[in-house]
Amino acid sequence: MGGRCGGGCGSRPRSATVVFFFTLAMQVGSGLLEGFAGMAPLSAWWAYGVGMLSWAVASYVLQRRSLR
Repeated sequence: MGGRCGGGCGSRPRSATVVFFFTLAMQVGSGLLEGFAGMAPLSAWWAYGVGMLSWAVASYVLQRRSLR
């Protein structure tokens, strides 16, 4: 118990950090492909959807790892 969350946060802060950097890397990669390779721009919903899906996966994986 203790910490900023009172013992109830689980893996949420860690998973949010992991997903932030994953989404950032995805957006930078997408921007580079759009700029240099002439790829059509993606909708912002793709970034949101992939970000939320990866957050769910990261939360699940990190929570399972912390239970071991």
